[in-house]
Amino acid sequence: MKKLLALILVFAVFAMAGCSKNDNNPAAPSVDPPSGLTAQLLAGPSIKLKWTDASYNEAGFKIERAVGGSWSPLAEVGQGVKIYTDNSVAEGMTYSYRVRAYLMTSLSDPSNEASSAIPPRAPVGLTPAQDLNDPTIINLVWTDTSTVETGYEVQRRISGVGTEYATLDTLDANATFYQDGPLAVNTLYYYRVRTLMDTVTSDWSGPVSIRTTVPWPNAPSMLPAEVKSSSRIKLFWEDNAWNEDGMVVERSLSAGAGWAVADSLRADVESCVDDGLASETTYYYRVFAYNADGHSGYSNVVFATTPEGPPLPPSGLTVEAPSHQEVLLRWTDNSNDELGFWLQRHLRGTPTWTDLATTDPDVVFYIDNDVAEATEYYYHLNAFKIVDGDTLESTWTDAVKVNTPEGPPVAPYDLTATVTNMHEIALSWRIGSQNAEYILLERQTGNEDWFPVDDLSGLASGYTDTQRDINIWYKYRVKAINQIGESDFSNVDSAMTLALASPAVVDDGFESYEVDQPPSGEQWNFTIGDGTSWIRVSEANRHGGTKSLNFHDPDAGADNYAMMLLSLDQVGTGVISCWLFVPNNSTLELRGGDSNDNLVFGIRFRGDERYWFTSIYNNQAGYYQGGSYPVGSWFHFLVLLNSTNRNYSLSFNNVLVNESESYLPNSSSNVSMFVGVAFSDAEISDGYLDDLNISQISGGALLSKGSGNGQLPPPAAAVEMLHGGDVELFKTMR
Repeated sequence: MKKLLALILVFAVFAMAGCSKNDNNPAAPSVDPPSGLTAQLLAGPSIKLKWTDASYNEAGFKIERAVGGSWSPLAEVGQGVKIYTDNSVAEGMTYSYRVRAYLMTSLSDPSNEASSAIPPRAPVGLTPAQDLNDPTIINLVWTDTSTVETGYEVQRRISGVGTEYATLDTLDANATFYQDGPLAVNTLYYYRVRTLMDTVTSDWSGPVSIRTTVPWPNAPSMLPAEVKSSSRIKLFWEDNAWNEDGMVVERSLSAGAGWAVADSLRADVESCVDDGLASETTYYYRVFAYNADGHSGYSNVVFATTPEGPPLPPSGLTVEAPSHQEVLLRWTDNSNDELGFWLQRHLRGTPTWTDLATTDPDVVFYIDNDVAEATEYYYHLNAFKIVDGDTLESTWTDAVKVNTPEGPPVAPYDLTATVTNMHEIALSWRIGSQNAEYILLERQTGNEDWFPVDDLSGLASGYTDTQRDINIWYKYRVKAINQIGESDFSNVDSAMTLALASPAVVDDGFESYEVDQPPSGEQWNFTIGDGTSWIRVSEANRHGGTKSLNFHDPDAGADNYAMMLLSLDQVGTGVISCWLFVPNNSTLELRGGDSNDNLVFGIRFRGDERYWFTSIYNNQAGYYQGGSYPVGSWFHFLVLLNSTNRNYSLSFNNVLVNESESYLPNSSSNVSMFVGVAFSDAEISDGYLDDLNISQISGGALLSKGSGNGQLPPPAAAVEMLHGGDVELFKTMR
């Protein structure tokens, strides 16, 4: 109410002044200045101003602020306001304030001055922690929030020892860490930190507290390291703790930095081996023990230097394009000091590695040409060098596997050609491999080109080449073939077919008149019947020597005949040869084994009471009615025998007229052979035999005479004449 009355009075005065004549210099109303101005620092920071309103007529108040002595308007507040808060202050600054009351154009004198300094911001996040290496040392960390500090003050209070904090240290600006210790064990400590700006300080950060406990194990003590190789160092230490959970070994290439974990071990272990190290390198080691609460301090540091080591191992071992004959290996050479590379190989199912080869240095491939087709191989290799007489090897590469493909067959071998008769050669060979689809047999005659004979089964090991000419050399070879390719040819073997034996002049006894087998006293000379038929030694016609054997039978009786018979049991291999003569006035016909007339040349085989009779048939061109043998002169009769293969051939004057590939295919081994020349009594009255030769005959039982009255040891020859009965005359030939 007083303020209202004062304002009314003021307006009245102005009104009256307006009526004054002297209105050029009106009187300005006066305002009393405020008093009791104070400045209070608040958090934020901000400064709160308070004053006493000493006037009754002000319209408001004007607040001024000075920084460093120069005043400037800050703010205006209304009538009766006595408080103002300045929020535009900055840390580290000192602000001065004064207030004036005003009424219209009148301004009071300034109030008293009040000042306030803005301190630096206090640090935040103050945290204590025990040092990892020494639990009696406390590490303090905080966050620097000020931009104007000149330092920090750290204070500590010990629980149970007074209540006052003691300053530990004053730190430089921007500090965020302080280490206190070593301290007493199992003691509670309180810490606080504040920011300094010359003599101005921030509020305290903290207090925080921490107790110094020692739950960690004691540090181990390192012992000298032992170098094991160029890549291995063995470490030893003494375990000084009783409560550790384990040990950690750290390694560094320098004594003071770059530590890294080399190994982590269980409790109570006092050694370890550090493997995989570089050669010619010095390594430093330290150890600490740990448990759930932390770890001990570090042990002392030891060091060791590895010697020169093996070369770096190769890598990237691969196999390229294996064939049935070779395997190409390639790898990457990672070393620059190897003496060479060492390769090993093993077969599937035999995992023991065997040495394959060593190479020169810098070689990056190898060809294994000692492989088998369709086989699984494994390979690996390493690098090596020699240092002071010792061979140093790198680690082996991982093994690679390769399966060689199937190849062409292996050549047959041990080919053998064997003559089995005059026109037949038996071949045999050994199979080189089991993967041939067929065998190609080739033959060469003389200097002619090789000629394919036959394609045989891939597993064939023999062949009989038949219908060959006599007295000819034949060469043979074979090779194996499949879809992949061909083998080489086998060895070449040759054989010559049998030639007709040359006639030989022998002492067949016709000149000696000797009879050395029963009937006792009988000689070659023999007369039958009425004395008109006989077998006797004659000088009329002869081929060699002075005599021959004459067969004379002019009787035309159907049951009469004269025969020269050569009898053999179980014949082996050999020749039966003789010369025959038929007079010019006779007609010669070669014929079968019937009862027809004329001369019969035949071979008769007997075994197991069965008979085979082979003869020259009269329908064979050139061998009847005088044929190709010279009537009235001597001609040669030849039989070649092979009882092993059971075949024979029959020739006249070196011309083959008959042969058999198997004369007794179904008989037992007890085979008798009779080679006979029969003179019929129709048109031939006389026939002559000379130079009888039985040679190279092996084996055989005793010869039984046709009449059963006696035996002759083989080989034997006999002559026989039938004239109304079976009368025999034998002569042994050895």
